[in-house]
Amino acid sequence: MRRLFEDYRLPPYEFHVPIAGYVVDFLIIGTPIVLECDGWEFHAKTRAQQQADAVRDARLAGLGYLCLRFTYHQIVRRPAEQARRILAVVQTWAPDLGALSSGSGSDRAQNAE
Repeated sequence: MRRLFEDYRLPPYEFHVPIAGYVVDFLIIGTPIVLECDGWEFHAKTRAQQQADAVRDARLAGLGYLCLRFTYHQIVRRPAEQARRILAVVQTWAPDLGALSSGSGSDRAQNAE
């Protein structure tokens, strides 16, 4: 994910931010947008893990946060698609910030793949 942010010049972020008793993977600075990187071992292997993530997402949403989840394969195999996804959400939820980052990084995201 860090490489995705660098390669596609996405907005600045904080890593491992505590929010409401949770530690989120990434928080885009100046927005309510949380990005979670879901590995198989801790997020998808069991139904209990999936349910815990759903409860966590709902609690964060109730506090005004929007949680986007990404798998390893999405990030590694289709990075431009994920960059476009992040930028679209930033442009919707934080349009001023989206305008700042809509330069060459988003152009690369548009033209890649």
